[in-house]
Amino acid sequence: MMYLELQGFDRLNRNYTYLSQEERPLEEIIKLAIISPLLDLAGFYQFSSGFAET
Repeated sequence: MMYLELQGFDRLNRNYTYLSQEERPLEEIIKLAIISPLLDLAGFYQFSSGFAET
């Protein structure tokens, strides 16, 4: 893994730890704070320019 990816995982871990200190966070918060950045790290939001135009 690249160094930047590891930094991203560390940041996600800190965010989740912070969010779950008081009580269990809501599902919507987890989606925004954890799942979306994980999808970004996995390259889910990187689109190729080879889409066919209609």
